[in-house]
Amino acid sequence: MVEARVDSTQYLVFADQEYHKRNIHIALLYYCRALKSQKSTDTLSSIYYTMGSCFYLKHDYRNAINKFQKAIILSPGHVRSYNAWGSSLSNLGEYEEAIEKFKKANDLNAEYTLAYLNRVLALISLKKEEEAGKLFEETKLMGSELSWYEKIYKEEVKILKASITKSRSDKEQEVVIKRIESINNLLELIQKKIQSAET
Repeated sequence: MVEARVDSTQYLVFADQEYHKRNIHIALLYYCRALKSQKSTDTLSSIYYTMGSCFYLKHDYRNAINKFQKAIILSPGHVRSYNAWGSSLSNLGEYEEAIEKFKKANDLNAEYTLAYLNRVLALISLKKEEEAGKLFEETKLMGSELSWYEKIYKEEVKILKASITKSRSDKEQEVVIKRIESINNLLELIQKKIQSAET
């Protein structure tokens, strides 16, 4: 029996559907299949970025970093990959290196606010509150933007809390707890700024 050939576009559609349903394992299988017949460097870069995001959601930050690096090799200006690489490093407790990646994202796109906020978060984690506060105040955000970022960070806290229940070493658990505390500190800054913008 001859199996019908499925082109990479169909694999990408399947992969994206499974990714949005959070069926990460299945999404990764389809992304791997899509890679095999893909020629466009932009599409390949995008696939690697999304695969990195899949590993990120699985709390497999080393594999996530590997995919974000591949996305950047193909598309050196891939801002979201630099930001996601930095977030993965932060989740591993490697804050100094994470800050470098967030800075690189902002060097490539000064308007990419999420990288600024992630840098603030890394500075909070390093107990550099004064520097973090100054950088936070420099990022001019509207109330609606702040509310959107508030949702993103609340979702990150949920993901991190869920990861604590999985089998992790004490050191890994400590890093996760510290990251949650840092995000909660950033959320306080965001909420204060939203309240002051509303009055």
